[in-house]
Amino acid sequence: MPRQLMTISRRWFQGAILTYLIGFTVLIVLAYLVYRDQPPLPAKVTAAGRTLFTRDDVITGMNVFQRYGLMEYGSIYGHGAYLGPDFTAEYLHITAQSLIRRYQDLPGGRLSAQERVAAELHENHYDEASDTLRWSDARANAHRTMEDYYRSVFSTKSHYPGVKADWISNPDDIRKLTAFFAWTAWTAAANRPGKNYSYTNNWPPEPLAGNTITAGTVTWSVISIIGLLGGTRVIFYFFGRYDWLGWSDELKKINFRSVAEVALTPSQKAVVWFLLVSSLLFLIQTLTGGLIAHYPPSPAVFWR
Repeated sequence: MPRQLMTISRRWFQGAILTYLIGFTVLIVLAYLVYRDQPPLPAKVTAAGRTLFTRDDVITGMNVFQRYGLMEYGSIYGHGAYLGPDFTAEYLHITAQSLIRRYQDLPGGRLSAQERVAAELHENHYDEASDTLRWSDARANAHRTMEDYYRSVFSTKSHYPGVKADWISNPDDIRKLTAFFAWTAWTAAANRPGKNYSYTNNWPPEPLAGNTITAGTVTWSVISIIGLLGGTRVIFYFFGRYDWLGWSDELKKINFRSVAEVALTPSQKAVVWFLLVSSLLFLIQTLTGGLIAHYPPSPAVFWR
């Protein structure tokens, strides 16, 4: 069987292969950097020499998070949720508020209470040699407050709409779940060694904790948008400008019969009813989806 010749320019095939190679190379490099630069999970978190929680507590807390399906209700690391809160942002926000109240009546020199809190949350107290993360007494007290908060949250229906009473009733599960939230909040605020931004590039944002957008985030976001839109425009430009880049075969002439000469079959006539019914169903689906989407902002109306 004779070999079939390509109907398009060989440069398109070569360009596709080169794109795949570059794309997968970038993905492999980024995957390696993600695991190499991942935030540490300390063996223990201490305050004044006393252990608040351990690495095993955080890992078990993550399992609790998965076991009770909390990702279906809320989220972590600012991924976004339709009904519940982002637990990383919530823990960071309430902790910052608690620390601000604690520091308001204490002398802080030229720094305000909020500035002191932002500086404390962004200061990285992880000691790699001892594999220990050290917190201040004020932050330890804030963490214990968060344990009480989540114990109340998951044992009653008054805090989170749509949450059944006694969703998580085991006190040890609550303690370890709070440890998991605390670790995610720490990685979201504590600066990377040698950097002025956190392990998550100050995400999720929290003004009280000093989590503001970084210059690098803005720069690379703009570059990616320009690369996507501009790169697509360049490809279409060259494809339309130079014949040797695309298909060069002569277009075949297509003859169409008049519509009046074409007899409609019964199945073609039935398509009209199909289009009417499907359009009505699509409208109902759209209105129902819009109604449901309005319940999360005020879920107390629906979740009773």
